Amino acid sequence: MNNARMVGQSNLLRLFYHGNRLGHLGCLGLVALSLMLGGCVTYKQNAGKLLASTALTVDAAMRSWATVVRMGKATDEQQAKVRTAYEKYQMAMTVADAAYTALVSLDDKSLWPLASSQLTDASTSLTTLIQSSK
Repeated sequence: MNNARMVGQSNLLRLFYHGNRLGHLGCLGLVALSLMLGGCVTYKQNAGKLLASTALTVDAAMRSWATVVRMGKATDEQQAKVRTAYEKYQMAMTVADAAYTALVSLDDKSLWPLASSQLTDASTSLTTLIQSSK
């Protein structure tokens, strides 16, 4: 990676981190952006992109859901279903994050396929549920 690209990514990271209210979700977005700027795509980069894009997608869906709840348009039953689906998503994200850490730090690909599949299933179920409950 050339120095200009590294400086650009470093400045982008600083700007994103200090100017973003989303906290860790915003940093995940930055990970995805940095990986896209990096050039060739690898298995590890694709895994990082999946984690980041999934977190951002679920965050947007949950913000939308919060608006529905604040407007009084969600029943108690719908709220309970979304809460349960979100908890499943959180567990799947925790497992996927651990699998990604093993992938990146230990070059262990064995955990990622199942973890990423479960993450995709949980996030899709959650966002589909939110869309159908509006």
